[in-house]
Amino acid sequence: MEFANKHDLCVSVTSSGRDRMNRDMSVGCRDGLLIRTSLMKDRTLDNSTNIVTLGAGVTFSEVYHDFRDHYMATSYFPTDSVVGWLLNGGGYGPFSNNVALGLDNIVWATVVSANGTKLLTSDEGEHNRELMWALRGGGGNVFGVVTSIGMKVYPKPTGGFSVGTL
Repeated sequence: MEFANKHDLCVSVTSSGRDRMNRDMSVGCRDGLLIRTSLMKDRTLDNSTNIVTLGAGVTFSEVYHDFRDHYMATSYFPTDSVVGWLLNGGGYGPFSNNVALGLDNIVWATVVSANGTKLLTSDEGEHNRELMWALRGGGGNVFGVVTSIGMKVYPKPTGGFSVGTL
């Protein structure tokens, strides 16, 4: 980000390669810098808080595999990156009626700002609360590059799920 800022380059960010907002390099950022977050694959679960930490490149198929005893707000498409789905579409999916939209389940996010500063955002305390609200409803990566998020997960019901509908 510092390099792009220093050289006045536009920045485009992608993870899984799908961009519903059509902000790829061929549209308005041809001579810019493309940041791919697809290798940011860190994922851990804090069982005491039911908060999962996900890197910006984690896809839903990886979440389904690693956290089988939990469920969360999720996309209909297992190849979607969690962070991209949250920031570019708000997080609508098959469990929205039960757990709300994906963006309602974000607890915190780590963002690298345009000047290269790493920021922690959260609703609680003094952790860039305004930025957290902007990420949830203002166009996602317009405000910086999200490198990881904390998101609520829920224990699966006893016996699992018996019916899924679209």
